[in-house]
Amino acid sequence: MSVLLKNAPVYYALAQAKFNPVAAMAKYSTDIQEVMRRAGFTVYEVEDIQSVDFGNLQAGDNAKPVVTTAKNWFFTKPDRSCGYVLAQDFLTFQSTEYLDRAQFFQALCDGLKIVHEIVQLERIFRLGIRYLNAVIPAEGESVHQYLNPHIQGVDFGLPILGGVWEAGYKTEAGLLIAKVYQAPNSPLGFPQDLVPRSVQLMPRFQREKPFTHAVLDMDLYVEEAMPVDAAAIYEKLLGFHEDLAKCFHAIATPHAFERWE
Repeated sequence: MSVLLKNAPVYYALAQAKFNPVAAMAKYSTDIQEVMRRAGFTVYEVEDIQSVDFGNLQAGDNAKPVVTTAKNWFFTKPDRSCGYVLAQDFLTFQSTEYLDRAQFFQALCDGLKIVHEIVQLERIFRLGIRYLNAVIPAEGESVHQYLNPHIQGVDFGLPILGGVWEAGYKTEAGLLIAKVYQAPNSPLGFPQDLVPRSVQLMPRFQREKPFTHAVLDMDLYVEEAMPVDAAAIYEKLLGFHEDLAKCFHAIATPHAFERWE
């Protein structure tokens, strides 16, 4: 990931900033949507998200769990290649056509500028990026040709916190969690904690029939209070890249990079 790959395996990427909750976000969403529309994100969708809080309920209690409903607002490009997800406490930029990290990070910062100018956010509390890479072997090849043979014990040169098929380590930028899912015969999908909406996969990743592949999931984030300064946030996101590239090259083999170049 240190150089642009012609056939990059990234099939989904997101960059997210979490901020102080804004209870009145629904009121601001109309103004935000208008600016997003003018910027080319013309597909507008709203989704209700329900959560259930069981609290300290015990068997036999007469009390009922608390059900709350929140909204997510989606502002997406007409071709469904990328767009924003807005909630009361975060803004995400998601893309299924990731080509360049600078443009990708700038997109999140541009969206933050729009939200901040309208809402006047107080602070950013969490900043992160996540990449899903599809390891799809060519005919006659094996997934194992693309992955480090010692993947269960890859040495990233940093303190390992995770276990089998999952590794986590602290970096100067934040915390990086890397996972590898191997799928002997299944469609290309998403981890259970990530269900994207509004965007569509690129044609080369759309396959009707199950197939053998692997997914490399890399998530790097930092939790700290920081001002809503788009330029500073952009530089911080760029600073994440070195650690992600190191992790990516530790997991994927030279053969894989030859195929992706």
